[in-house]
Amino acid sequence: MITVPAEPLPQDPEDRLAYAVSLMEGAAAIAAAHHRSTRRPHILPFFLLIGFALENGLKAYLQYAGVDKTKKIDRPPLAHNLNQLLELAVDAGLILSPNSIKVIDSLSEYHLQHQFRYPKNSGTVEVFSDEFTYGRTDDTLASIARAINYLPQLR
Repeated sequence: MITVPAEPLPQDPEDRLAYAVSLMEGAAAIAAAHHRSTRRPHILPFFLLIGFALENGLKAYLQYAGVDKTKKIDRPPLAHNLNQLLELAVDAGLILSPNSIKVIDSLSEYHLQHQFRYPKNSGTVEVFSDEFTYGRTDDTLASIARAINYLPQLR
């Protein structure tokens, strides 16, 4: 058994982005473990982690840009709202591909309503494939890493 200390949210953009990448890598591990499954039981946990990866990546950029000093990015109405976080990030200068923006937009309402967190509430969701979503999430986090000049282990 190990002891894991409770820590607050990452306080600087680099740590927050590293946290986002860890969430994305967790999603990739889930997808890889269930790659051959026809039932695809991994799909909700995969999208749950991807949503949090995108949320934390966007918040890392907003911290870097100083937006977190004027907006409470970890509190409603911004907390978990991918589209509002994206809008703020783009207004602050973040440039993302159209496909990355489409993926964020497709997940925003589901992430905000916790539909991937609570399977009984998920109902039917329409999302891009896990492969496409993962690729655009990787692109998004890499774009954020370049924008904040933080490039260790990211392409």
